[in-house]
Amino acid sequence: MAVGVSDNATGQALARQKAAQIELDISLPAGYFDKSLLKYKPKILGKTATELNCPELFERYTKFVSKDKALHPGSLFRYRGALSHLKKRLDRPAHQVNEQMLVTLLHL
Repeated sequence: MAVGVSDNATGQALARQKAAQIELDISLPAGYFDKSLLKYKPKILGKTATELNCPELFERYTKFVSKDKALHPGSLFRYRGALSHLKKRLDRPAHQVNEQMLVTLLHL
């Protein structure tokens, strides 16, 4: 797993600390170790992946795609509509969303 630190003495110390935390969590009773490893990954823009809610994740995706692919204005308009829908109906941590929630959302 990449820990997202520089390859210098400080970064290596942080990586060892992260590895020690993982080893400790594995040795503890069930529930402490995060098999998805999200708990141990570096924070991105102030939030870990588990702290992003669905609308925030979709906003990041939209910004990335609009810069990378030069989307048609109509697509961006539809994305804004979808974002509004997500804010009203699926404002929860993104990692908690499952297929059934999405099916329900699409059939509203």
